[in-house]
Amino acid sequence: MNTKPIHTVLFFDGECGLCILCIRALIRFDKYKVLTYGKIQDVDYQNYMKSLHLDLSSIDSVVWVAKKENTSPKVLIKSDAVLAALSCCGWAGKSLAFCLKLWPRFLRDFGYGIIAYGRRFLVGPSKAYFVPDELRFRSHAT
Repeated sequence: MNTKPIHTVLFFDGECGLCILCIRALIRFDKYKVLTYGKIQDVDYQNYMKSLHLDLSSIDSVVWVAKKENTSPKVLIKSDAVLAALSCCGWAGKSLAFCLKLWPRFLRDFGYGIIAYGRRFLVGPSKAYFVPDELRFRSHAT
């Protein structure tokens, strides 16, 4: 039985400069192109969440979704989503994710919340969305 996710998507705030910088780094480290990427502001995101019967309208920064065949999707938010995305990105990402997982979730989420709150002030807004076409999420592909 194959337990590898057939579809792994990282949704992010496409108007956040810090988020876009992080996505560019993930694309560079994801040598096997495990992840696809989509903006939370896109209609594709809303349609996909509706097709999965999920209401994540209150999430405004990052959502990681892994869907296996004939199973319900695994959805992670906040620091867990970041760690899952890092785990898809080779030994460097897995090592960093392992080190961060040593911290309790409430501390990781607290730190994530501080960064998420100030992310637009740290780097500023951005409309640039540089994700190669083959890595862009499309809801009709699911």
